[in-house]
Amino acid sequence: RSLRNLPFSRVTFEKICQKLQVHRSIVRAVARTDVPSISCDRVDMRGQALVYNCRTPNSWDFDMALSATHYPERGLTYGILYGSTFAIEKSILQRLQSISIEAAHPLLLPGIFSELELSRHTQLVENSVNEVETKIFELNFQSGNVRNYSRTEEEQRNIAKRTAWLDLSYLRNCITTWSTQLLKIAEHTETLNQELYSISRTAVSIATDIKTRITAIQDEYDEKIRDCTMRVDGMAMATQWSHSETAVEIALATNQDSRVMRSISLVTMVFLPGTFFATVFSMTFFDWSGNGGKTRVSSYLWIYVVVTVISTAITIGLWYFFVISRRAGRTTNDEEK
Repeated sequence: RSLRNLPFSRVTFEKICQKLQVHRSIVRAVARTDVPSISCDRVDMRGQALVYNCRTPNSWDFDMALSATHYPERGLTYGILYGSTFAIEKSILQRLQSISIEAAHPLLLPGIFSELELSRHTQLVENSVNEVETKIFELNFQSGNVRNYSRTEEEQRNIAKRTAWLDLSYLRNCITTWSTQLLKIAEHTETLNQELYSISRTAVSIATDIKTRITAIQDEYDEKIRDCTMRVDGMAMATQWSHSETAVEIALATNQDSRVMRSISLVTMVFLPGTFFATVFSMTFFDWSGNGGKTRVSSYLWIYVVVTVISTAITIGLWYFFVISRRAGRTTNDEEK
């Protein structure tokens, strides 16, 4: 089910929003489907309140959103988690059972939300990294076996490699953005300590614990970002190595072919003069056993010479026009552009 599709009617949802003090800014947060975001606003909803909206991108399954409204004067927080599964609900209930006075802190729900998203990102990074590593190993294996695959199979493999590389790059960008968003929570704890909880040592201690955990989560994200970067760069390097090995194989094959061509050219140079003169002297322009045993040369020999010269000139002219002249013209036009 999509995050924006609710399992009940709009009227029911409006009643829920009214009872649980959901601010209208959640609509904007949920509408941003492809960009992770965390926001905190001070509003007036039956009194001064802090409104928190969190959204994870829907590029992968199990995306979530959180709307929380906290009333500092009463120490009361209303919250709704959108897109939760039974496993997520169980995890949240277990976390809430282990807390006491921490329930009055406004950053409790955003902190739990960050923990849940860390679990999702961890699984995504592991799957994407394994996929890219598999493609890297395939590059090493296929570098010397390209001829064993058909053109269609090779194209499908190339598409799969590009897709894996792009998916991991996009995932790295998303978790980088999310790590930046988590910085807002860490900074907001300082704001709360200065403006609301400067007198309460307990609240300051809770905020410090939340900030410490958020910082630890950011460190984990930094490690995952480095892992993604290493695989992305590794795949690019493996592709370059594969291309280099292919280029070396092509160069060696070309060198071998050139040796064969030199052998053919040598044989041609040896036999071509003899073949040419044998052909010329076997023509009817020469009569080696004429009347009286005398050798006679036809008076039309000049026709052969003229036709040969003209044909050779035309052939060389066409070759020069199509190979040299037109190529030079294209080069000049490209330079002018």
